[in-house]
Amino acid sequence: MSRHPALTIPILILFFSMLSFPQTVFTGASYGLVLWFRHVLPTLLPYMILINVLICTPALHWICRITSTFLCPLLGTSYYGTFAVLTGFLCGYPMGAKTTSDLLNVNKISRSEASYLLSFCNNTSPAFILSYVVAQNMKERNLCIPFFLILTFTPLMLSFIFRLFYRLPESSCSFPQVTPGSFSNPSESISDSFLDRCILNAFESVTKVGGYMMMFSVLIQLLASVLPNTIFSLLLYSSLEISTGIRLLFSSALYTTEKIILCAFLTSFGGWCCIAQTYSMISSSQLPILPYITAKLVTALVTSLLISAYIYAI
Repeated sequence: MSRHPALTIPILILFFSMLSFPQTVFTGASYGLVLWFRHVLPTLLPYMILINVLICTPALHWICRITSTFLCPLLGTSYYGTFAVLTGFLCGYPMGAKTTSDLLNVNKISRSEASYLLSFCNNTSPAFILSYVVAQNMKERNLCIPFFLILTFTPLMLSFIFRLFYRLPESSCSFPQVTPGSFSNPSESISDSFLDRCILNAFESVTKVGGYMMMFSVLIQLLASVLPNTIFSLLLYSSLEISTGIRLLFSSALYTTEKIILCAFLTSFGGWCCIAQTYSMISSSQLPILPYITAKLVTALVTSLLISAYIYAI
């Protein structure tokens, strides 16, 4: 507690609120855990296990041999850094952050490159954007492709600006030689102990994600039970957790254009729950979280502006 004295009062308020509203806590926890169990667990866990295996085996080299051909010169990343870009854009939160942290921990990338990668490659997955955001909530078929393309290419576009703030190695595009000591021993790579470590690490990470989703869902329910129903409270709830936030936005009385623009901002930003998940994933590598938050806010602002420009242009 002495390390974070500013959190003392909010934590005490949360503690007594949870004691005072047990049914509200139960409702929020149930919703968060069901959302995690039905959607996040089966979506993230297999990829977390696979990525853990790839990072410790020569298979990582052969994947990066393909991705580095076009991503290295385009984004200025290193050979292995392209793998973080791949997972960050395809697998969704918080896989980009976890992969970046894991690559740094095994000395595949430098600390400056890890910070650079974190600024743009930890994003909402295409599956979540197309299925949950567009199909289930937005229901605007004519905006499906433009919405997806703007959300995808905005962080890539901003990476050209973000890289100016990081001192990347000059040899960032060089192809490393695979040596026997570069990865785990092949005989160890197929042993039960090796797979056990990969699976346990993945379960630990995905359980953390579930814990954060549950606590933020509880927080949303508690706030909703005490705050009046205003535009301020709607924006506050929506910013906390992305899935709940998008559902609340599209069930509100806002104009459709306002809903889409705010949804674009939230989907790009990820919500404070995703910020907490990201911080949990990078804590082992001690990467700073404030530059990441700044980059996500800038990306979300640019994304919402581009969406606005497109809507008013058509």
